[in-house]
Amino acid sequence: LDDSSSYTAVFLKVGSIVLYTGSDYTTHNPNTTYSAYRECAISSDASMIAVATHGSDASAGFVWTTTDAGSHWHDRSPAGLASYHAIAVGSSSHLAVGVYVGELYTSEDAGVTWLDSGLANGNWGNGGYSGIAASEGSAFFAIAY
Repeated sequence: LDDSSSYTAVFLKVGSIVLYTGSDYTTHNPNTTYSAYRECAISSDASMIAVATHGSDASAGFVWTTTDAGSHWHDRSPAGLASYHAIAVGSSSHLAVGVYVGELYTSEDAGVTWLDSGLANGNWGNGGYSGIAASEGSAFFAIAY
């Protein structure tokens, strides 16, 4: 980068989401009862950050989003689903999540509503390799192995 003070980054560490903006690191935990953060994504203009948790037998996973650099987090978990293994942010309102059982879900309204993409039989959890990449907009590329 030409100017390290002009970007935003997001990364995960045990039990926390860490945001770097300019020269400052901040730590976030939107769900104090379940913080097994697995995947994170950020839009190209840093206007949306999304984080997914794995889930367990005792607790469903979550999809969390923020549009204000972590000051406020919103639970955008698709109803009836429990375990997320990949996440991507396209534009500031387009999201995609890979679900443990193989489905890929997409949202065009920042996670308020979700649609099953119809792509099934991916193996997001057991194969060891998975990911979703997004272009600026609503196009997503997904891989599960």
